[in-house]
Amino acid sequence: MKKVIYLFVAISISIYVILIGYFYFWQEKIIFHPESTYHPPPKSYDIKRHFIHYGETDSLHLWHFNNNSFYPTVLYFSGNSFNISHRIFHIDLFKELGVNAVLFDYRGYGSSSGSIDSKDSFYDSGALAFQFMLNKLKIPKDQIIFWGHSLGAPISLKTLGSSKVRAIILESPVTSIEEIGNRLYPFFPISYILKYDFNTYENINNSNAPILLIHSKDDDTVPFILAENLFGSIKRENKEILMINGSHRLGSYNSFQKYYSGIRKFLSLIN
Repeated sequence: MKKVIYLFVAISISIYVILIGYFYFWQEKIIFHPESTYHPPPKSYDIKRHFIHYGETDSLHLWHFNNNSFYPTVLYFSGNSFNISHRIFHIDLFKELGVNAVLFDYRGYGSSSGSIDSKDSFYDSGALAFQFMLNKLKIPKDQIIFWGHSLGAPISLKTLGSSKVRAIILESPVTSIEEIGNRLYPFFPISYILKYDFNTYENINNSNAPILLIHSKDDDTVPFILAENLFGSIKRENKEILMINGSHRLGSYNSFQKYYSGIRKFLSLIN
């Protein structure tokens, strides 16, 4: 009987170690889901493609959506999946809101070159896009709205630093991958094996720009309680939270009227 117990324990430990090793060595595949296929936008949209060349052979792919040159411009940070050619929903939203927008593919995503090899891959991509807006498009900082969606939230805040921009919008923000991982997999040592702990808390108070946090109470990836905790950690008074309904990915669709009206109201307050 003891041999059976020892064998069971040995097999259980082996499986546990294998699972930890799998997550550690394959976490890029688990966390990030880039899509390389490019889908051209409808010709009726005033979208210009740009490629920022850097290093010896690399380039960053951007879209510049020009809705009206007199309106503020959104710098949009995507989530962990697909590429910017899948963001027509947000282009339509920006059109209805009356704002311009710059969207970009992270390194290793879409039409951008390179591969994902560290958190800096994302931060460097954001910095290149921000500098493109400032230096190439000549958009003043006070006319730029930082918009981070899901994983784009911590990346946008890291890129922003302490810069004074017009506003910040965090849509379904990933608060911390470590925090989410510990809730989903409490029996795994997430903090020791995670190489990509994007953390929104770390930079949420670096800028004093007005901020809107949008989150669904039904979010199945980042529970609403985490969004409430994040909102509570914001120290400035010019902050708003918009609660919507639906899943992490589809909340904006399922609650579109409330989602759209809440964003429009926030933008009217900062004009």
